[in-house]
Amino acid sequence: MNGVTTLGQYMIKRREELGLSQSGAARATKIGYDVAIARSTWVNWEKDVKVPERFNYVRIEKVLRWKPGSVEGALDGRDPVPLPQDHSPPDDVEAMLDELGIDRRKWRRVDELTRQNLINAYRLAKARREKDAAGA
Repeated sequence: MNGVTTLGQYMIKRREELGLSQSGAARATKIGYDVAIARSTWVNWEKDVKVPERFNYVRIEKVLRWKPGSVEGALDGRDPVPLPQDHSPPDDVEAMLDELGIDRRKWRRVDELTRQNLINAYRLAKARREKDAAGA
């Protein structure tokens, strides 16, 4: 456990491993939802001032890239289980960077969660354009 014993400590450790700020992690909880978790709420979870409600477990697990059930496990004293990371770059990333005019040096400094969100948004937009072109 490396001295990490509480959900809040696990959250801090994992957030820092992913290169996320507290604000960035809180904002990332909006993915797939109408509203993001407030930064102050995220901070309270990390400080173990409050325990997240069960319906927020999935949001935390998605942002921190933990396997489902990790938040509940951490609350029960077990280590959260990180999702495996695929370090191979997607085939279409170079094309995406060119199309969007993103500087490769800046791209390397972007945190993993933001990278994945950009890649997913690009792929979705590309699929919609292809579908529209096929239907026209």
